[in-house]
Amino acid sequence: MYQPFAKKGKHEEMEISIIPRFLIRRISDNDIQQINWNILISTILILFSLIFINLSMMNAIPHFCLVERLIGIPCPVCGVSRSVLSLYDFKIMDSLKYNPNGLLIAIAFLTQIPLRMIALFDGKYYPMIEKISRSMTRLLLVTLLTYWFYKLFI
Repeated sequence: MYQPFAKKGKHEEMEISIIPRFLIRRISDNDIQQINWNILISTILILFSLIFINLSMMNAIPHFCLVERLIGIPCPVCGVSRSVLSLYDFKIMDSLKYNPNGLLIAIAFLTQIPLRMIALFDGKYYPMIEKISRSMTRLLLVTLLTYWFYKLFI
């Protein structure tokens, strides 16, 4: 379930939630803990699901990018899935060839696990963790767009 810019107090957040809210509400009544649980569980599920998809399976599927089909140019995230799967096989150079942002995305995902566990254990760290998370998101957006412009014009 995609929930853009859900208002939480003074902060605006953007999160991608895989776990439906009615299930997360069973874990906690606290809104902030629900956010942390959802991000933690979603991240673990995404990383765990990638274990079952190997690179040879991904390469057997023809490349399809809706943005490329509609407007004729590849999107900023083209190659990220293959890039992250290459990292699972410790093929760092292949990962960087598919899309160098795959490494940053993998690091951002892996970082969420300890950050959200800390936030769940001690809520006083939540504001700092949100700042770190937002900073990582902004960095990823800037690097994705920078790399995209580089590929388009060079």
